Amino acid sequence: MDLGDITRFRLRRVEPYRGLVVDETTWADAHDYHREHLKLHALAFHSAGVAAGLEVHATPSEPDSISIGPGVALDQEGNIIVVGQERRVPIESVKPGAVFVVLGFQETRVNADRNAPRGAPPNRVVESYKVEVLENAPEGPGIELARVIWSGPGTQLRDAVDLVNPGIDEVDLRFRRAARTARPAPVNVGVAMDGDETSRLLGVANLLREVDNTAGYAAAFRGAVRLEEGNGGCDFLYLRNAVTAETAVTTLASHLARGGAVFADNCRIDGDDGFQASMAALTEKLGLRLEPLGRGNPLLNVRFPFSEAPPGAVEGSVAASGRFIVSTRDYGCAWSGSCGKSTIPREVIRGALEWGVNVALASVQPLPNLA
Repeated sequence: MDLGDITRFRLRRVEPYRGLVVDETTWADAHDYHREHLKLHALAFHSAGVAAGLEVHATPSEPDSISIGPGVALDQEGNIIVVGQERRVPIESVKPGAVFVVLGFQETRVNADRNAPRGAPPNRVVESYKVEVLENAPEGPGIELARVIWSGPGTQLRDAVDLVNPGIDEVDLRFRRAARTARPAPVNVGVAMDGDETSRLLGVANLLREVDNTAGYAAAFRGAVRLEEGNGGCDFLYLRNAVTAETAVTTLASHLARGGAVFADNCRIDGDDGFQASMAALTEKLGLRLEPLGRGNPLLNVRFPFSEAPPGAVEGSVAASGRFIVSTRDYGCAWSGSCGKSTIPREVIRGALEWGVNVALASVQPLPNLA
């Protein structure tokens, strides 16, 4: 959450005096002050997300539905959302594919007088919630509770057998955010890759968890980034595909100019596939000059200290120009813990994840001697 999200609050209290007329406007101003103050406090000292409960499970014997348990969440507007009892949510009115289950705050105006005549104005506001099933990740204040890669109507959804690598029609809880007791700096992570993005997100999900576990930071997954459509919207961009379209190059240039980081990483399971040549052409278009990433580079000491870039899943090189990093060591597979059918030593996995955290955090903080 940006600082602007909390400095936008303008607090105004009613100044009482003898003879003050307490009409509906005065009453609203007096009580709105306390409501806005509560929202400001919630966002200044906590982060948006699930505070307690709201467990999500597949609904047994109920195709195309999930169950949400009772709990409490805080949205990005500072609203406290209370779900008082278990709720079954059908997955409908959306296309097969990625489906997002989103919890939102809702207000309903009612008249509490049972004897009020028809058409009487409301005199109470009931704060409640709504659960939406969307085809895209929420962009507003809604809280993502779960997501599912849904194969279509009539499907019996399941709880994930492997929580860090859920399959099709399994409830995916990897990207729901937990509320924190202090407001951390957000690190927005996006992925640009060819083909089926969902099949290779295990490593990125593990990296997100490590960033989220770093004191003072909260990872937020922005999903697939379409550079050719001018769609950035992230701080740390994990890049695995060639970039040729001029609009995509312009998007990357703007991203780097804002201080964002780009981690171009070659998945060696599929071979080189022209990766190095495409990155050389891209850096030329961006006007960058890559240098081997060696001792003294500030990226090596953002959070975890390294004397050089650590090993990845395979042998290779790492070069950088500012926050633009190009790797042929396949850190993505190292983050996931395996490279095809080959296993990776534990110390290599840990070093690769810590190095990934360094680059991710570099995308949201100033570093000396780094353009």
